[in-house]
Amino acid sequence: MKRIGTRMAAILSLIVTIIVLPLTQIPPLHTFEARYSDLLMTFLAKRTKPSEDIVIVKITEDTLATLPYRSPLDRGFLADIVEKILAANPKAIGIDLLLDQPSEKQKDDRLYSLLEKNSDKVFVVYGDKQDGLSEAQVAYEDKVLKNISKAIAVLPKDGSDGVVRHFLEGRVYGDMVMPSLAHAVAGTWRNQLSDGYSRIVYQHKEDGKPRDFPNYPAHVVKVLPKEWFTDKYVMIGVDLPFVDRHRTPFTSSRGEAEGLMPGVFIHAHILDQLLAGVRISEVVGFTGIAMFWFAGFIGIMVVRIRQAIWLRATLLITSVVATVGFSITAFSINLLLVPTMPMVVTMILSAMVGSAILWQFDRREKQFVRNAWSHYVSPEVVDDMISNPEKMKLGGEQMDVSFIFTDIAGFTAMSERMPVQQLSTILNDYLDRVSAEFVKSGATLDKFVGDAVVGFIGAPMPDNDHPNNAVTLAIKIDKICRNFRAELATKGIDFGHTRIGVHSGPAIIGNFGGSNFFNYTALGDTVNTASRLEGANKNFTSLICISGATAGRANAHEFRPLGRLLLAGKTKPVEAFEPIDAIRGEHAPIEVYRNAYAQLEKGTISCLQTFKSLAKKYPEDYLVKCHLQRLMDGQKTNLIDLSGGSTK
Repeated sequence: MKRIGTRMAAILSLIVTIIVLPLTQIPPLHTFEARYSDLLMTFLAKRTKPSEDIVIVKITEDTLATLPYRSPLDRGFLADIVEKILAANPKAIGIDLLLDQPSEKQKDDRLYSLLEKNSDKVFVVYGDKQDGLSEAQVAYEDKVLKNISKAIAVLPKDGSDGVVRHFLEGRVYGDMVMPSLAHAVAGTWRNQLSDGYSRIVYQHKEDGKPRDFPNYPAHVVKVLPKEWFTDKYVMIGVDLPFVDRHRTPFTSSRGEAEGLMPGVFIHAHILDQLLAGVRISEVVGFTGIAMFWFAGFIGIMVVRIRQAIWLRATLLITSVVATVGFSITAFSINLLLVPTMPMVVTMILSAMVGSAILWQFDRREKQFVRNAWSHYVSPEVVDDMISNPEKMKLGGEQMDVSFIFTDIAGFTAMSERMPVQQLSTILNDYLDRVSAEFVKSGATLDKFVGDAVVGFIGAPMPDNDHPNNAVTLAIKIDKICRNFRAELATKGIDFGHTRIGVHSGPAIIGNFGGSNFFNYTALGDTVNTASRLEGANKNFTSLICISGATAGRANAHEFRPLGRLLLAGKTKPVEAFEPIDAIRGEHAPIEVYRNAYAQLEKGTISCLQTFKSLAKKYPEDYLVKCHLQRLMDGQKTNLIDLSGGSTK
């Protein structure tokens, strides 16, 4: 096999990296990576000591119930809260409430005067058109907050799933940068700020739940001890059911109930990380591209190894696991977010590209053999011959297989009354669907005989579960053929039922013929028995007839007995069964039918009356009707002689 050189591997990895790069920003890869980082955040983020200096004052439904109106928030009430907290000498106060419209003038004037006098300690959030405010709202803010300390409270949501993972550190207004609310309250706004986004470090408790902060309903602040606010960073905001609530990374691990968080609590988490000096680093830019390329290079180098496929697959899986392990370690130790999922995708995609190229090299080397034999045997057998050249000789070997025979009832009559072109089109469509299911189910197509399709499971590759798989295939073909018949019926075409026979046992499988032409097929009594069982369906008006040799080994399916059949060319009766999943129309309960059949098997005198009762109660059960007719014709047991000729 021709190999991929190191230089070619490097180029291929670069090409795959270029393909993957734009995919990292669109779902589902972006969402998957984001959810993965959420799990790292909520389980592995290095926990800092909880800050004892952060307090939240929340406006709740109970708070609003004490006020004369809900919106805008009573400015006099807000002034009372701020006044009470200021009297306790806090470090700073952050108000996560927009003051974007007037209320009662006296209360407004009192609040704005209080905020202006304490602009060194109190910070109010400010919004503009970028945040969805109207021109009138922005104009009002600019007027009343002119001499009041302002901050921004932007919590951008991830476009893929709406989770808040970042915060805006500041926003440029003219020649100044207005800080985030958390930066303003923490005092870090005095340092140099950018107008970029930073990752929020959501702190968690030992059980993975979000970290708690002391929080009090706003309407009880007036009765709380001043000491609870002394030297504290106080955040004031709403905690209402459908207002200013956001999805957080805890949504991925804890669900919506615990993952939703009021905006003021998120700002408290941001403030907590600023006070602790904690920051998440993300691998981006050239470093990220280099990591993608290296992952892809590893993927290609793994598949180019001259080893068994399972070993190469194991090495690839190990490389993927190592990549994930590296990202987990990097985050848990240094809070470094590595683009894990894109690296994994690049590695796997590169391995796939490398495998495809290696396959192409291999295919060309084997093209001569394929061209020499593809006109004589099925593609599956050609592949087997290419892999095992020693099989390209006449003769066969005995193998344990299951045969499946199908045939269309009344096809000869239909072909006589239908135009040749129409018949050809319908038959080709039918054979396409049936043969496709054979191949899909792992069966080997033996031959087409007119409208009949013959195949087997268990060769050329052995299948220890071929009886189960053969019954499953028969049921699938039955469903396909019923649907096909129904489709044609809507067009006014009466297409016959497809009858199926299945039998398991030993057969000689191999290449039979002469030196110039041979066919990969099967010989033996097992083949003939399956063919006879297909025809036996006509006697019962059933569609699937399974031999006892198959049913006894197909423990994944349930059956009901048809009878003991004396087939042409056989000296001993063959037990025949019908899969429960293939029964059409209303039928007798399985246990009820089996009890009646047991009477028939023993030749019990009362079985005639039993089947009469069943036929009256379940008139659509064709198997009950069949046995009732036999009993009325003088037959007394379950032995049915079909040896007189074909029953098709």
